[in-house]
Amino acid sequence: MEQKKIVPSYAVEEIYVSNDATSTQPFAIGDRYSDTPINQVITFEDPLPEEFHRKPLKLEREVSEDQALAREPHPDLVPITNQVIEQAAVAINRFMRMEYPDDSGLWMWDSLYRENGHLVALLKKEDWSLFTGKMKLLLQSDGQDVVNAIDSQWMMDMIKEFKPAPAAKITMQEAYEKLKDTLTLTPVYVYRQQTGHYHLHGKLDSAHAVDAHTGEVLQLSDL
Repeated sequence: MEQKKIVPSYAVEEIYVSNDATSTQPFAIGDRYSDTPINQVITFEDPLPEEFHRKPLKLEREVSEDQALAREPHPDLVPITNQVIEQAAVAINRFMRMEYPDDSGLWMWDSLYRENGHLVALLKKEDWSLFTGKMKLLLQSDGQDVVNAIDSQWMMDMIKEFKPAPAAKITMQEAYEKLKDTLTLTPVYVYRQQTGHYHLHGKLDSAHAVDAHTGEVLQLSDL
């Protein structure tokens, strides 16, 4: 019988390892070529007594025939310059003062990247998890304005009827020992914005997880 419950589990987060094993690159769902780490705590002094108005999203997933013939670069491949980062910082600060006026110092601006024609800022709280404390701000491509925001509250709303998760009894090291023989390393070419070229990497992954309560090794597809 199918049950709606939270299963605390350990799993491997996919990551790309360079062929010389000297660097790694995060795995992203979709073609995220421009991931720029920021790692900056968002602070401000005064709230902004204005209302934030979300704008409809226009996701640019296709190019026209003329653009293809002209060999125009994909919008998501446009470099993220220091000017764009500075403009995004001002826009994000303004948004936080409007929507989260009591949260100065509580959010970390993790990274900035381009996706579907937008500039995306990933924000995390110090105690973030899969279900809480994460937020994506979608900005204009030049970073001058936040047009929409997606937080992790919708996930919490989706699972609020689920049975609570049992306490974890397995440590991370114990889970690793159970998972290490299931790890796979697949050769792939990954685009690096810094060089403008594709480089050989290994995609480190596993199709299994460890139940943090029982220690049972499970297929991710069964969770």
